[in-house]
Amino acid sequence: MAVEDAWDYHVATGNPLGRAKDLLSAMSLVLRARVMLAIQQQGKGSLLADPIESDPLVAEKIRSASAEAKQAAELAGHMGRGSCHVIWAKQAEILTERHGIVWFSPKEASKDQGAWGALGPFTRSPFGPPHDEELTWLELSVYDVTGLLDPIPNMGVEDEKAMAAMTEDNHIDQFIARQH
Repeated sequence: MAVEDAWDYHVATGNPLGRAKDLLSAMSLVLRARVMLAIQQQGKGSLLADPIESDPLVAEKIRSASAEAKQAAELAGHMGRGSCHVIWAKQAEILTERHGIVWFSPKEASKDQGAWGALGPFTRSPFGPPHDEELTWLELSVYDVTGLLDPIPNMGVEDEKAMAAMTEDNHIDQFIARQH
């Protein structure tokens, strides 16, 4: 892996340079190639999208899988904050199983984005972060899932039960911290 790739990934995602190098090194060759292409095409400032989404040969299948995945998530009650992870997992499953398309979600391409850098103090923010393109923010949403989930050590954020438990009804508060 070229040092320039690690630097470009660092700039695009905001990950510290050493972490960017480690994340790129851990990626499969296919994912790394697509991430680097996404960085060239999209630059910094947002989650990276898999470049195949703009390929005319597969774009419609990707959009269709996305719509179907959203509908499936809604029917299963997985809507609201964090539902994108459930939707992306279902979308990838549809694309792989039905069309043999390997698609990487923005989470896979933008690994650890939002979990980086020094943070300022957390403050309560019911309306989310300020809309200032010069600053970056970490959002923390708090949900009360007491009685909805059995204690599970090391539960991942993509766990379906955890995602289903986080609804507007049990959303307690939201906090933000400025990232430096």
